[in-house]
Amino acid sequence: MNRRIAANLIKTPTGVVQQAVIELVDGYVSQIYPLVAEQSHTEWIRGMVEIKQCADGKLLAFYGTRKLV
Repeated sequence: MNRRIAANLIKTPTGVVQQAVIELVDGYVSQIYPLVAEQSHTEWIRGMVEIKQCADGKLLAFYGTRKLV
């Protein structure tokens, strides 16, 4: 299952990216990139999405306390 989400701020383990997109595959973050143009099938979330790294190195996305899948 794939999902594309755009947010005002994406907080990653290495810093914050403004106006960015994350792509989720099977509940894990597969890509993070700046939003440079509208993309079809992209959900918008106001505020900040936080990316956290699991012990196995995979990345998870959270909006507040809710895990995005």
